[in-house]
Amino acid sequence: MVLGSPSVFAVDVGLSAGLNFFGEDKNASVQELRLRSGSFWTPTPGLQFRLEGGVGRMESKGDSIWRLSAGPVVQLRPSGAGWVFDAGWRPTLLSERRFGEVDLGGKVQFDTHVGLRLDLGRSVTLGYRIHHLSNGDLYEHNPGINLQSLELGGRF
Repeated sequence: MVLGSPSVFAVDVGLSAGLNFFGEDKNASVQELRLRSGSFWTPTPGLQFRLEGGVGRMESKGDSIWRLSAGPVVQLRPSGAGWVFDAGWRPTLLSERRFGEVDLGGKVQFDTHVGLRLDLGRSVTLGYRIHHLSNGDLYEHNPGINLQSLELGGRF
């Protein structure tokens, strides 16, 4: 188990863009600049825990709102694999409680995701994610929004 190793200072930066998830009628899109820390805990060589933050905007039917989020991500990379599977949970603050025609109930939401990133070279990655954004029943309205996104990233 490694805590506070030098890899804490390595970062991944990614730009992502996505659309509503398969067949939903919410007509949503998202763009985000994402920053991942290096590992803050590595219980086994192929399993790492990181922090991730993002700033971006979401659009629906001509309406747009801003979002700011940060939270933990667990990352699985088998030895010698050219890919990474990750899953995370990020509390998210929105600029508005309404998103297009959808009342999200409030400005505090939670973005959970699962994703897969492929190494395209020493420091470039291409990824795909499925997101679920909802308020976890904090408010009376909790419609939830499902998104899918593509990410182009770099490691430094």
